[in-house]
Amino acid sequence: MKAIHPATILAVDDSDAQLYFVLRVLKDAGFIVKETQSGSQTLALAAEMPDLIILDVKLPGLNGFEICKRMKSNPNTADIPIVFLSSQHDPADGKRRAFFMGASEFLSYPIQPEQLTVIVNAVLAKRKAQSS
Repeated sequence: MKAIHPATILAVDDSDAQLYFVLRVLKDAGFIVKETQSGSQTLALAAEMPDLIILDVKLPGLNGFEICKRMKSNPNTADIPIVFLSSQHDPADGKRRAFFMGASEFLSYPIQPEQLTVIVNAVLAKRKAQSS
């Protein structure tokens, strides 16, 4: 599935393999993708206002939940949708925490490429509809 519109996505994961997977899928779908493997750098890159952030839970330094909490409490980044994509062992607990903090979606590996693209397009479409 192709991108609905060219959107910029920030992909954050400290796993080279998982980051590569996300980059390939989203670039092949037509998205503009920036990347980082650092929790602290995520906050700096979020200031550039990507259309969406795909965020791993387990990161060195700041974890994904702390990043989400900080972004949602900052008026400048609060409206950026966050999609967690994690290989953590307890996805039910992760989902509860993610949604409580304001995330748009929580996905767990393994995930099919088309599923990732469909979710990203759906979150972006919802954001666009809410801002209209």
